Amino acid sequence: LPATAGPRGKRAAKLPDRGPVSEGSGAPDPIATSECFAEMLAAGGRGDLRYRSLLAHSPVGLATCDMSGQIVEVNESWAGLVGYRPEEVIGAKAADLVRADRRAELGETVRKLINRESDHVVSEQELRRKDGTWVWVTSSVTLERSPQGTPQHVQSFVMDISERKATEERLRDSEQRIRTVIESLHEGVIVHDFEQVLAANDSAKRIIGVPLDQELTLDVMAAAVTVHGDGTRVQDRDRPSIRALVTGQPQFEVLRGVKRPDGELRWCLLNAVPLFHPGGDKPYASVISFSDITERKRTEDDLRESEMLFRALAEEGERLASIVESTSDMVGIIDLAAGEVLYMNRAGRDMLGHDELAEHVTISDVFTPQAERVLREQVVPSLRHSDVFSGELGMRTSDDRIAQVWLNLVRHSDSEGQNHCVSVVGRDVTERRRAAEVLTHQATHDSLTDLPNRTLLLAQLEDALATAKANGTMLALLFLDLDRFKGVNDSLGHDAGDELLVETARRISAMLRPGDLVARLGGDEFVVVCGDVSGELQATAIAHRITTSIESDPILIGTHELSITASVGVALSDGGLAHPESLLRDADAAMYRAKDLGRARLELFDESMRQRTLVRAEVADELAKAIENGEIAVHYQPCISLTSGRVTCLEALARWDHPGRGTLHPKEFIEVAEETGQIVGLGLQVLTKACHQAHSWECQLGEEAPRVHVNLSARQLSASNIPDLVAGVLSRTGLSPGKLCLEITESVLMEDAAVVIDTLYALKALGVVLAIDDFGTGYSSLSYLRRFPVDVIKVDQSFVDGLGPDPEDSAIVAAIIGLAHTLELEAIAEGVETAEQLQRLRELGCHNAQGFMFSEPQPADDITPLLTVFSAAERIRQR
Repeated sequence: LPATAGPRGKRAAKLPDRGPVSEGSGAPDPIATSECFAEMLAAGGRGDLRYRSLLAHSPVGLATCDMSGQIVEVNESWAGLVGYRPEEVIGAKAADLVRADRRAELGETVRKLINRESDHVVSEQELRRKDGTWVWVTSSVTLERSPQGTPQHVQSFVMDISERKATEERLRDSEQRIRTVIESLHEGVIVHDFEQVLAANDSAKRIIGVPLDQELTLDVMAAAVTVHGDGTRVQDRDRPSIRALVTGQPQFEVLRGVKRPDGELRWCLLNAVPLFHPGGDKPYASVISFSDITERKRTEDDLRESEMLFRALAEEGERLASIVESTSDMVGIIDLAAGEVLYMNRAGRDMLGHDELAEHVTISDVFTPQAERVLREQVVPSLRHSDVFSGELGMRTSDDRIAQVWLNLVRHSDSEGQNHCVSVVGRDVTERRRAAEVLTHQATHDSLTDLPNRTLLLAQLEDALATAKANGTMLALLFLDLDRFKGVNDSLGHDAGDELLVETARRISAMLRPGDLVARLGGDEFVVVCGDVSGELQATAIAHRITTSIESDPILIGTHELSITASVGVALSDGGLAHPESLLRDADAAMYRAKDLGRARLELFDESMRQRTLVRAEVADELAKAIENGEIAVHYQPCISLTSGRVTCLEALARWDHPGRGTLHPKEFIEVAEETGQIVGLGLQVLTKACHQAHSWECQLGEEAPRVHVNLSARQLSASNIPDLVAGVLSRTGLSPGKLCLEITESVLMEDAAVVIDTLYALKALGVVLAIDDFGTGYSSLSYLRRFPVDVIKVDQSFVDGLGPDPEDSAIVAAIIGLAHTLELEAIAEGVETAEQLQRLRELGCHNAQGFMFSEPQPADDITPLLTVFSAAERIRQR
């Protein structure tokens, strides 16, 4: 930082008392650390023993090289990373410790720094250790210049990221294994939830003729099926829809012709298997698999060869039996009348774990009860009308495992046309099914907590609403959001945040009644669906029981005990009017109402909230158009020096020139803009207009031009690019940075003080003035106020209102003004409306004030005449 920054002089050179922390871990962030150390070097000098001691014992590695690339200084941490003592690497070339194919990057990095293309360059490198091994590090490289700007030293700050690299590699391997299983399947596999395709492998796209980079939809799948197995064309009235493949029981599809986009007809065996929730009777998804058997169909080898094989077994005996015994597919013969397995080849016996097939083995011995029922109730009746039936059935192994087997059954009739026996050809598809189920689970469940995600929640909620409507009962939906969860991530890292979410999910699940559902929507948001509730009292009782389980005992994360609270919104189903998305939206609105009223509370959605939500939605739509059409105007309220009477600064305030409602004040639309995120665009528009106007006054009045104050919202301050946005506006408008003051409310600063302090320093580095608005209402500690690089504090109007009649308010204002004088800050009293308040402020030593006593906010053309010392002083004398 510069030796002086703003009117506070030496105070601005003090470094923030903070340790850079990388997001997602408790380890120091090399980028933030390099900035911090660079500030130390600039403020204290390389020769200051205090800073040299701090750098020497820092856990972050630091190496300094001269401009030839020779290492001239390292600390213990840097040398330890590469397994040397510091004195062993002094004088060595830094490039010798980097892989040969990455050394060119070092020269490019130094070039960028010398040409001022960047303040620092961050990269990931591998450094060669003394024992010949390599260690992964994150490196942040900066350039130290002489007071004349001549490059002197290159500084590199490094941290060991080997463990993170290893973790990333393990995650990539795990994901690759799952994808490999699915993609290695020769058969096409599609998983869908009856509305959309959740997953499809490349084999599916290749069979249907869809390019691999194109999305495969249910409509494309259904439209491709054009020909029945007997060769007749599928009529529109008979065209099978994908949904019809699942009826609640295992459904087996016969041969179908699939017409590809290029006109080629491919023959496929289609099969759909429904997926049910435990205890559910309605499938929530389906796995469709299909095999391209075009070549076998064209040559009729598939079925004809099997039939010929089985006939030949009876006619020729040993010769063809050896062929059947050696095939890799299971082959068997079943006597349907007797219900016995007459024959099974070696592949079939191996699959089921039998050395030899015993006598009088029944269907019940080799098929599961469900598969046996399908055989008798579906397969046998079907074979009366068709010679072939294909489908997946469960078969029992000798060690009581269940093998899922895809079977082709061929009917053999006696002389009277009655079913005599069935030939069976099968292939084990257990692993394929398991992989499909894993893929479906991943598509419908949260990877962290294993709770249902939004997709599955909406499907389950739709079923629950239908059940409630049919039974004439009421359903409650609870929307929970953890309070101040972002602070846990920022202070303890994302791993700690993940542990907190997992424990919260466990505590919520433990409090559910039988039949209740819980899902995680993302972040720290959870939804609980409670069926068959009697009304508001029972719904709120359930919600209180859940929040009590979350809040009663601190959650231990490492060595930290976290006391967590939750804000809850509750919405009840409204008979036949309830819809999953609308019910979720209502509960969400109630939850935000609980947040607005102070957090750690429960709010029930009611009709007034519904109307308020509709009105706010209408305002949000109109506001978006207003921002786009430039309907947001800027008015200015002057701040007067109580000693000279001149206008020292003006606060820019947004006004909405609504075409139907006239001029609207911020209280009528700012809150909506905050909630919808439109505050970012609105704030940038106000900032740009204010800076243009301020530059116009600067050109007109020169140094006497007043400073313009613009408010920054919480959403704007949390944006990582806000310093770049402000710098861009200053550059485009030509305004001197010292003529712009950015105001941040005290409550916003204290909401996340440890995080925003870096942003404040970045803004301060641009040369702008920083102010704390509404001071005295945010309960800020003196330690934080001392660390904030602010120049102005504005005394909140609520305290100014009580000056005179309320001794407590007078004492508070006196304390704030005294604090400002002690810290060499400028103090401005807001909301001054009476001569008594003005006189009291003068007595307390306040030098600046704004309020309706001097002027209401006005357009720029109306405020310009006040921007002279004499006109402003005259107005004060007239008062």
